[in-house]
Amino acid sequence: MTVQDKSGKNRRILAVDDSEQLLEMYQKLFTSVSGSEEESRDAYKSVSALEQILRGETLAPQRVPKGNLTTTTEGAEICLRQPFDLTCCTQGLDAVEAVHKAALEGQHYAVALVDMRMPPGIDGMDTALRIRTIDTEGQIVFITANSDYNTDEVCSRVGGQVLFFRKPFQNEELYQTVRNCCWSWNQGSELRGLQQTLESRIDLQTRRLQERVHSMELLQKNTVHREQQMGVLKRENRFLRGYQDLRLLLS
Repeated sequence: MTVQDKSGKNRRILAVDDSEQLLEMYQKLFTSVSGSEEESRDAYKSVSALEQILRGETLAPQRVPKGNLTTTTEGAEICLRQPFDLTCCTQGLDAVEAVHKAALEGQHYAVALVDMRMPPGIDGMDTALRIRTIDTEGQIVFITANSDYNTDEVCSRVGGQVLFFRKPFQNEELYQTVRNCCWSWNQGSELRGLQQTLESRIDLQTRRLQERVHSMELLQKNTVHREQQMGVLKRENRFLRGYQDLRLLLS
């Protein structure tokens, strides 16, 4: 069964990138931060600082967690986010193997974040194509600074839900995109479940109808057979009466 959150929704995401630093940022962006309040504060500072470095910006005031809220240095508060179930891989083949294993266990990934260039292994295009052959429902988000393919070519070859982010990217935009992709996957999963339920009910009703038709055909055949037998008995009865009348006449 697919790994789900408390609401029963799939929040499993797969990230594949040859940059350990970027994978670390994914971990801090998408997963929960455990430990003491001081550790949480340091973790949130690291995420924000890394995000600003990727964008080439100077470090700005950091957001720090306070209880169940995140408080900025200016005093604004926002609710802490619900974590995702994140799996990280540094090479495409490792990601393909993770998708294959998840599919066998019925724990499908809702979203895959895929880098395009990941030397020395297979590139993002090949990775996405192999993932698609295993799981056609997962949504793929390419995150790359350079690509050897244009977007139309990628969408045409990979198919399904495909999105693109250019490095450096906005963490908030990526988070919202992944959240929406998970929502879309869960909506699709519910629709597929309803469709399967409807198809099962249709198959059941069809089998029941076929059984009734078969029973009626048997009943009809039995009725015809009984009528034929009654005709035979009536003819034999007439012969018997004729024979009895003949015996009386002779006597």
